[in-house]
Amino acid sequence: MGNKLNQGWLYTDRINAKVVGQTVLDFYSQRYGHSDRQVWQERIELGQIAVDGKTVNPSYPLQAGQTLTYWRSPWAEPDVPLTLPVLYQDEDLWAIDKPVGLPVLPGGDFVYHTVLEQLKIQFPQESLFPLHRLGTGTSGLLLLGRSALGRRELSRQFRENLCRKIYRTLIGPCSLSEQFDCHQAIGKIPYPQLGYIYAATADGKSAHSYGRILARSPEKPGWK
Repeated sequence: MGNKLNQGWLYTDRINAKVVGQTVLDFYSQRYGHSDRQVWQERIELGQIAVDGKTVNPSYPLQAGQTLTYWRSPWAEPDVPLTLPVLYQDEDLWAIDKPVGLPVLPGGDFVYHTVLEQLKIQFPQESLFPLHRLGTGTSGLLLLGRSALGRRELSRQFRENLCRKIYRTLIGPCSLSEQFDCHQAIGKIPYPQLGYIYAATADGKSAHSYGRILARSPEKPGWK
């Protein structure tokens, strides 16, 4: 898609009891901090936001069960690799090679330039869904559920820690021991282009990673 404009996107939210009584403007400005309050007010006044299919004013109070939609006008998504080589496939499971720079799921400025949407575009005859995530800056094997059985069983295996992810990375000079354990909590943190990323944060979910140094170099290998 390059620098061409995409087709725009319709974002949908369902109102629950926690936000009943909030105005439409309060809801968007508090929930989606990537845009300031004035910008959200302009979008509402321009008719880009609707409640149950009808445009409203910024002070409209929300009720439980209502559906909010925000139409984002077409924009140029960041230019990233979109090729998804298929490394393995059977009736239940596919494995693809995810390139660096391509997010798995939509978020922020990335909607069509994501694995999820490219699967629909490049393989429209298939019903494929990523069973796990790889970070935007990470390349590697990504497993996709093709059948209901494949999605259910592989999801169970990830949930029960029967599947492991092994990463290889280059880092700068460090004093890490040859083998180490990391128990840093992982959670969402704001990130402009993507909306959020998962990273080390005190209020995240518990996580355990095991690391092993494969080789050391006095230089920064591959960073020349």
